[in-house]
Amino acid sequence: MLALRKLSAPQLSAGPLGNAIKTKVHTMNKLSQIILLLSFVFLFHFYANAQWVSQNSKTNENLNCSSFVDSLHGWIVGDHGTILHTTNSGNDWISQNAGVTADLASISFCDNLNGWVVGDSGTILKTDNGGNSWQKIQYDTSHLVRNYKVQCLSPSTVFILRDKFAGDYWTDERIWRTLDSGETWDDITPTMGRNGELADMQFLNPSLGWVSGASGVRIFGITFGNYWSWSSNTFNINFNNNLFRIFFDDSLHGWVANIGTLFGTSDGGKSWDTICKFHYNINGFCKRGQVGYKYGAGPSMIEKTTDGGSTWLTQTFPPSQSVTHMNFISSEIGWTTGINGSICHTNNGGITEVNNSVELLPNSYQLKQNYPNPFNPSTNISFFLPTRTLSSIIIYDILGREIATLINGTFPSGWHTVSWMPNNLGNGIYFYRLKTEFCVITKKMIYIK
Repeated sequence: MLALRKLSAPQLSAGPLGNAIKTKVHTMNKLSQIILLLSFVFLFHFYANAQWVSQNSKTNENLNCSSFVDSLHGWIVGDHGTILHTTNSGNDWISQNAGVTADLASISFCDNLNGWVVGDSGTILKTDNGGNSWQKIQYDTSHLVRNYKVQCLSPSTVFILRDKFAGDYWTDERIWRTLDSGETWDDITPTMGRNGELADMQFLNPSLGWVSGASGVRIFGITFGNYWSWSSNTFNINFNNNLFRIFFDDSLHGWVANIGTLFGTSDGGKSWDTICKFHYNINGFCKRGQVGYKYGAGPSMIEKTTDGGSTWLTQTFPPSQSVTHMNFISSEIGWTTGINGSICHTNNGGITEVNNSVELLPNSYQLKQNYPNPFNPSTNISFFLPTRTLSSIIIYDILGREIATLINGTFPSGWHTVSWMPNNLGNGIYFYRLKTEFCVITKKMIYIK
């Protein structure tokens, strides 16, 4: 009869079978480490490339506005007669000479050939060959105003809005329209008092448009055929500052902003609701359905929403790049212009990453980096409130979707700590945001299973 004996752990590890098992386990451990490493290399590679990228404008002039007709072809205008053109998404920018030295404020192209530019000293330019040559249109000859905005709907149909020159109390704002490429012009300015300043306009077609301005102007819709008719839509909410930016992505849905507040409509401007408030000035925004972008005063201030403005996450942006204009041709493809020749581009929506914080009261409201980080299975988040206030901490994934609400209530002043243990979530990058009545601060963290 064969005697059975039990192999001890040392005997197993010393034998041929034990060596094989040990080698296999070691190989599997190394493989797991390699897979994990590659996973994070992929995540960081994807993440690093999902940002705003600076482009070389080859100029130090301040750039004020851009116009793109597709993902490849675009133009940018700036100070001292600067006009730039690209045919490859901005990888290369070529200077165009319009023969003017005025600061150029706005540009609009309706196709690859036909475009218009307006600027200081009554400058109005047009081209029908993609900017290879520019023609001066001598219509507004005033040297005391700045042509604020131009919109080219077709080679023949163009709108121009001129704002009031600072200190020129008697110069009225104007909106002009041409239906024959600038040969003749109609003054379609809404009837208003002397103080009814116009700030922005947008036309979707020759029969529908909106204008924003001072409190006396509010929002106007326009229809015209053989005659013009402006109707003043009732602004059904109170606001304390002038409306100054407006954007509609279709005939019903639009946004308008004043200092610190964004309003929205879903009925073409007949009624408006407050979307959100911010603790900084909203300088401009762009809307594509539920996806929206906005920028504020100062460098590195771009935020994105994917839910129509209910929640916003700050985006990584090249440092010291103050934004003057933003232009998105889709929900993901867009450009910004800025001071000192700054141009930035994203082709994937500038997927959110925040390494900096935005605070109304610097060094007062604080959000610490979570610890540990990377973490598994849980992590701690600490924040400081200088005064008792309503506060929330919300977790988001890399696409900006809300994952969890950790706290939401009124907390006293001082330091507070909350823990988070993800349930049924995968490895990757997540964001946590502290929001109070006075600040919004967002930071990044990494979860490893």
